[in-house]
Amino acid sequence: MTYSLHLGSTALNWSILSISMVCLLVVISSSESTEPLYSYFHYTAPWHDHASSLIVSTPIMDKHELKRLKSGKELARLRPNGPHDPVESWNRWSTRAGEWYTNNALQDMDRNWAGRKRMHQDLANGSLWWDEDAEDYINAEIEKSQFPADCRKTHWVAHRSHFAGMCSNLHQMVIPLLIGIERGFTVLDIDREKTDKNPTYFGCDAGDRNLHCFFNLTSCKSENDTYRFEKIYAANITDDVTWEKVLIEEDEVFPPGEVTIVQNTHHSFCTGPFTYGDAFTAGKVKLIHGMRKNGMVGVHDESVCHRNGIESRRTDFTLVSILSAWMLSKTSERVKLIADGIMARYSDETGRPAWTPPVLGIHIRQTDKMGEDLFYKVNNRYRNASDYVDPMRKLEKEYGFEWPSVFLISDSGSALSLVAAEINGNSSDPLSMYNSSSAARKDGKKLIIYDWTSDTHIYEKYGAHARIPRSLKVDLQEHFLATLYIFHKISDYAIVTYSSNVGRYLGEVMAAKHRMANPEMQGPFVLSLDRVWSHD
Repeated sequence: MTYSLHLGSTALNWSILSISMVCLLVVISSSESTEPLYSYFHYTAPWHDHASSLIVSTPIMDKHELKRLKSGKELARLRPNGPHDPVESWNRWSTRAGEWYTNNALQDMDRNWAGRKRMHQDLANGSLWWDEDAEDYINAEIEKSQFPADCRKTHWVAHRSHFAGMCSNLHQMVIPLLIGIERGFTVLDIDREKTDKNPTYFGCDAGDRNLHCFFNLTSCKSENDTYRFEKIYAANITDDVTWEKVLIEEDEVFPPGEVTIVQNTHHSFCTGPFTYGDAFTAGKVKLIHGMRKNGMVGVHDESVCHRNGIESRRTDFTLVSILSAWMLSKTSERVKLIADGIMARYSDETGRPAWTPPVLGIHIRQTDKMGEDLFYKVNNRYRNASDYVDPMRKLEKEYGFEWPSVFLISDSGSALSLVAAEINGNSSDPLSMYNSSSAARKDGKKLIIYDWTSDTHIYEKYGAHARIPRSLKVDLQEHFLATLYIFHKISDYAIVTYSSNVGRYLGEVMAAKHRMANPEMQGPFVLSLDRVWSHD
């Protein structure tokens, strides 16, 4: 389900920075420098191939190791003798792709590296990039507001969960988190109502029929604070305050130890044309300025900056991406164990991953998406499997490399099978035939990775996500989150549809992984088949 924010009667679509971002930034300068922030964006970025939080120094290789690599031996046999030993990293599924991004010895021996790098460089123009220090600044700010030293000394803002899917709820949460950072509030997601009517949270306990059922987003728990817990429980949804108040009222209105219960941003972010919009815009500008003060931020191809300034969509995409990845990192340990179980199938007899990067991630949203899928609304059907596979083949041919493995996510088991068959040729059971490296790579086929531990046809069986029985929902949601977690960890490029909240969320975590945001349909790490990115 998609949604819009509104600025008066005008759709906000999270492009609330209607004034050119550069024009806003030119008047803000660092307290440590007289250099305007605007001038900083003229720099052309160095190429960033490393994955977020997986920086490993290049190991020192002796001649025997290099000879073994050059002879075509398995890359997993790499045994560096330098102080930073990446063997464990390379032999774990969750860090293998990150090791590949940072280990020059692996890159030099991989025939796919040069073409893959050239593709990303060619598609990077116009992208806003940032470095690890800039990202650490945002993460430190969100950790400070969501995990304060003493929850009793902070003001809580309780946000009503949204009656929609998981990723729609995650997108709803971004705005409260940004405002929480700006105002110094701790943000909680709370039950929309006292009854168990929201299918997204079927099976979750009362009080946790919200994102906290699956994510640890704060150390401040309402059940550990009797006064605030009772206030939240007794509150009537019709009495919730608007987000405008949270944006503009003075700090004295929000004392420590109290809680403000606000309307869901889907319905209540209708702001005046100047006062409230400017308040939210200023907060985002401050965060971008903070990234610049603490790290490096820039735009690939400085002519974009001179010609159009920095579009608000790029700065919005940057902030949303970092927060989306932060939320995914806070998913439960059970979800991460499910991810381990899924990826265990794609390992050799010693437990080492049997796949090698780069991995292409593809998301296919179908079943009950007819009303929002742009292609379906025009053609009265979903896309063919070839619509997802042809762009893969085009990029591989144009840049002279291949994705040896493909990770598939879909709510349709039929779509999974059709796309797998399109990738590797017709087969009676393509998912089973190519789910291990020994079967896939001997005949030159791609390794198909998917969640084999869950019923791939269950959503088709029930006809819609909202019809899944309560007894099954929590487990299915955890498996779904496990696939998002895997996608973020192993995928180097993504093919999605931005009309889907899941597709946009995957685009965001890919941008955060590579620290590069481009909201166009095709960027350096994401291809959307139907529309540009927007936070709506």
